[in-house]
This record gives sequence, C-alpha cells and structure tokens, in this order.
Amino acid sequence: GTSLTITGNNLTGATSILVGGKACASFGVISISSATCVTPSGSAGTASVVVTTANGTSSANTLYSYTTTPAPNPSPSP
Repeated sequence: GTSLTITGNNLTGATSILVGGKACASFGVISISSATCVTPSGSAGTASVVVTTANGTSSANTLYSYTTTPAPNPSPSP
C-alpha cells in the first residue's frame, strides 16, 4: 500500500480508517488533526476515506485516488 496522511478534526482515538470500504493495513494517529494509514489494495479510481473514533464516524465524503502504474516498455538495444 501507499502511505496516506489524513488531516481533519478530532482524529485522536481513531479506532479504524477505511479506504474504499477496506481497512488500512496499518494506521496511526499523529495528533488531534492528523493521522496516517497504509492504504489497502484497490482498483484504479476514487475511493472514500472514512475515519471512526469513539465519538462517531466521519461524514465528509473525502476521496482518495488509486492510480495504475504503467507496465514497463523495454526497447531492445542493437
């Protein structure tokens, strides 16, 4: 996965972070306004980010974009 930094309010005590409905491989809260997560695998496109704490679940529809890496295209050398 990719390291993702999430900014917002009241992130202290986060119990889960979901990206595209899947739990992050790992996550940590840095401060009341910042958390990090290692994204789960996903298909190209956008995915919602949802943070849950003891006080509730985020209601903002924040999106993360998964992109594909182009396949290598080697050229033969003479």
